[in-house]
Amino acid sequence: MPSYLLTWKPKRWDWISLEDEIRELRTEGRLRLRWSAGVNRHINKGDRVFLFRQGLDRPGIIGAGHVLKGSYVARHWDPRRHGSTIFVDVRMDSLLHPEQDHILSRDDLNFGPPRLWISQSSGVTIPNEAALELERRWSSHLKRLKRAPMLLAQELLDARGLPEGAKERISVKSVRARQA
Repeated sequence: MPSYLLTWKPKRWDWISLEDEIRELRTEGRLRLRWSAGVNRHINKGDRVFLFRQGLDRPGIIGAGHVLKGSYVARHWDPRRHGSTIFVDVRMDSLLHPEQDHILSRDDLNFGPPRLWISQSSGVTIPNEAALELERRWSSHLKRLKRAPMLLAQELLDARGLPEGAKERISVKSVRARQA
C-alpha cells in the first residue's frame, strides 16, 4: 500500500483544535481531517499517511491514518494566501499531542532515506521498505503508550490480506476513554 508523509509546521499554522480532535478520536473512535498534500496529486483513497510535526521543538510522527478522499484541489488553507492547494481527506486512526504525549521523535527515525525526515513538503512518498519499518515502529510506540489505533472492522480484515469475498467472523471491542 502506498504511504505518504503529511507535515505540520506549528510555526506556520497554530492547530488550536488539536486537543478537541484528539478527544474526538479517543471518545468517538473516529476523526476525519482535511490536510494539505503539498504538490502531490497522486495520493489515492486507501493510501496510508503519517503525520509529521516539523520544526526544532519536538519534531516527529504524531499520527497516522488512511486516505478517505485522494488528492483534490481546493481553496488554500491560509486565508492570507490567494489561490488553491492540494488536499486529502484522512480518517485518523491515531493522533498524539506533541506537548502532552511522547511522540515518535525524529531521533527514532534513523532508517530510510535521511532526507525523508527533514523534508519540508507535505505529501512526500515514503519508500516501501521505510513505510514497513515506520508502521512497525509506530505500532510498537503506540503499544508502549497503551494507545491502540482505532481501526474499523473492514480495515482489520484488509490488513490480514484475505481474498475479496472471503468470509470470516471477527469481533471488535470499543473502549471509550474516561472523561476527566
